[in-house]
Amino acid sequence: DISQETVTAVWAMAVAIYCVGGMIGGALVGFVANTLGRKGGLLWNNIFVFVAAILQGVSKSVSSYELIVVGRFIIGINCGLNAGLAPMYLTEISPVNLRGAVGSTYQLVLTISILISQILGLSSVMGTIHFWPVLLAVTIIPALFMVVVLPI
Repeated sequence: DISQETVTAVWAMAVAIYCVGGMIGGALVGFVANTLGRKGGLLWNNIFVFVAAILQGVSKSVSSYELIVVGRFIIGINCGLNAGLAPMYLTEISPVNLRGAVGSTYQLVLTISILISQILGLSSVMGTIHFWPVLLAVTIIPALFMVVVLPI
């Protein structure tokens, strides 16, 4: 059994490490955009999602809270990169007269996604002892969608 103090420490670490990953990802935006391009950077960035989703999804079945912490760090890197690459890409592909509106859709979609994840995390929906690994792994769905649709 794990003490409540350890649970609290691991929870705090899992929450905080996401932000650390986000800072690293944000710092890498310029390098990735210049090296892989905006579209290429977005596509390659999905590797972080795939790895994080798998780690977090299997963490309960292998009884490893460390996988959650590592997965949160990795998904943080992904989110930091997305925060810079997605608006750049959207702005570049949009017509000049729509650039402001299209560029700001990233923030709108992000906010809607946070709302949806908060609803799914409710204990009456998927925030239960049985479904939380699924909730953490479901991040792979939008990444798979992007890999299929973005190259078009």
